[in-house]
Amino acid sequence: MGAVLTMSDIAARKQAELELSKARQILSNLLTLREKEILKLMVNGSSTKEIAFDLNISHLTVETYCQNMMTKLESGGHVHASKYCSRSQIGTGELI
Repeated sequence: MGAVLTMSDIAARKQAELELSKARQILSNLLTLREKEILKLMVNGSSTKEIAFDLNISHLTVETYCQNMMTKLESGGHVHASKYCSRSQIGTGELI
């Protein structure tokens, strides 16, 4: 048996889809390709040192990219940004 959806459920889902679309567009416009690459690795659980190793750059360079992203996203830190993206399903390859 399928679930019965009310008009309220449908409206809430549509609103969530619009918010997700808006968040993806904002991130796409704000972040550079390298920042998106690093953010995707963060969302997937990689540490700063792992990201640096994977991208063949210094961990200090990764930290600089992260600081720049936090400024652009007005975020409180790496964990906050990656949780936001994870909850919004932004790191699933659709944006990055």
